[in-house]
Amino acid sequence: MSNIVLYGTLGCHLCEEAEEWLRHFFGDVGLTHIDIADDEQLVNQYGLRIPVLSNGVIEADWPFNEAKVDKVLSTQSMSPAISVNNSKPADVSARKPRRIFLVGSSK
Repeated sequence: MSNIVLYGTLGCHLCEEAEEWLRHFFGDVGLTHIDIADDEQLVNQYGLRIPVLSNGVIEADWPFNEAKVDKVLSTQSMSPAISVNNSKPADVSARKPRRIFLVGSSK
């Protein structure tokens, strides 16, 4: 599998939720965490978008869904990243059913 990167920063509650969601639904995926605060160029590129999941070819902004993550995981790394945020959902009907995971609480 290609190198999967999760861009975020320390203290970002959305980044924490995204990582928890990824562990829950895609627990076997090895993630490299990159803190954008360590690099001004990354802050400019991802500052308003984090958390962002990337494989070097495509990127998915939070909130993730199974189709976005499947696309990131299944695309080969070979060219600059493009966004999959407005892409059509992939056919995941052949996969086993997954539990619903809700983050946060309702009032």
